[in-house]
Amino acid sequence: MNHSKMLHPCFLMFVSCVALSLPCFGSETPSSPNTIRILNVMDEWRSKKNSEDKDAANSLNKDGDKLYKQKKYSKAYKYYYNSYPNFPNAYAYIMSGDVYWRMVAISNINAVPDEHHCRLNNKYFPHDLDQDISQTYEVGIALAVKDKETRLIKSALYKRAVEADKCLRKLYDFYKTQTAEACVDLNRIQACLGEPLLK
Repeated sequence: MNHSKMLHPCFLMFVSCVALSLPCFGSETPSSPNTIRILNVMDEWRSKKNSEDKDAANSLNKDGDKLYKQKKYSKAYKYYYNSYPNFPNAYAYIMSGDVYWRMVAISNINAVPDEHHCRLNNKYFPHDLDQDISQTYEVGIALAVKDKETRLIKSALYKRAVEADKCLRKLYDFYKTQTAEACVDLNRIQACLGEPLLK
C-alpha cells in the first residue's frame, strides 16, 4: 500500500468564511458554515496541487477501498482522511464520513454489554456529529456537483451517502434537544448508514 503523502488537514479549522455560490445538490444547498468555509477555499487549494498530488489521492482512495471491503474500517479511514489533503476529491470526503460513523457505531455496539453503563452519552455527540458530517459527507456531496462528477452523482453510493447524511442530520436535530446525560442509541446511527457502501 502507498503510504506516501499522508497529511493531516488541520488547516480546515482555520479557513475564513466568505460568500459562496454553488449549484444545488438534491434539493438543498450547503447550509453549514463548516461546509461553506471548506468549499470556498477549494479552488485556491487545488490551484497549488499538481498531477502527482492527484495521483497520490487516487492511490490512497484505492488502498482505502481495499481495506473497507475487508471491513478494516479504522485502517481504511486513515487512507480516505489523508486523500483529500493531497487533492480534494468528493469520493474521499464521502467515504471518510461513512467509515468514521461506522467505526463509532460498531466499536460501541460490540463493547461488552453493561446495563448500567451508557456506551455513548450525549454530552459531546451533537457537536461532534455536526462538525464531522459538515466536513465530510456534506463537502463531498456538494463537491461532486461542483465538479460535475456525473458518474459519481448517478451512482448508488452517492445516493446512499445523501440519504445517510439526511438521516444523521435528523439524529443531530433530535439529540441537540436532549440532555447531556442522555444515552445515544447506537442502532440509530447504524440504521442511518445501512449496509457497507462497498462489498
